[in-house]
Amino acid sequence: MSNYNDIDIQSFVNNLTEKTKSLEIKWEKVPRVHYHKLIDRSIIYSNIKNPFYSQSKNGNVIIGKFDKKVYYEEDQYYYEDSFFITISNSTFGDVTTFLDNDDDNSLGFSFAVSLSKLHRLIQLNINDIKNRLDNWFD
Repeated sequence: MSNYNDIDIQSFVNNLTEKTKSLEIKWEKVPRVHYHKLIDRSIIYSNIKNPFYSQSKNGNVIIGKFDKKVYYEEDQYYYEDSFFITISNSTFGDVTTFLDNDDDNSLGFSFAVSLSKLHRLIQLNINDIKNRLDNWFD
């Protein structure tokens, strides 16, 4: 029997979101040198953008997004953002990635929305946006 069905990644993301809101989790930007190993499979015509990580004694959790070209005609395309969550060891190795469109067990639209909201929350915290706006006119 596989453990795959026992993994509740949606609950994990919800937990991360709550702990990020209450500032219990410290997030950092992933160094660019590690971008190439953040996703455990190839995604054609894509670029990783703004990945963040948090460390625990069990390794890293990485929340990121990538844009990918989506072709609708032979030479016509647009860019689409997708989000991912990756679990790795402390050196960004041994990665396991969860995408919203994983074929074996589709996580669906609500998972994509949860990840995008978490990514945005982390981005706002890392860039200290609230403090910047509160003190803009000082």
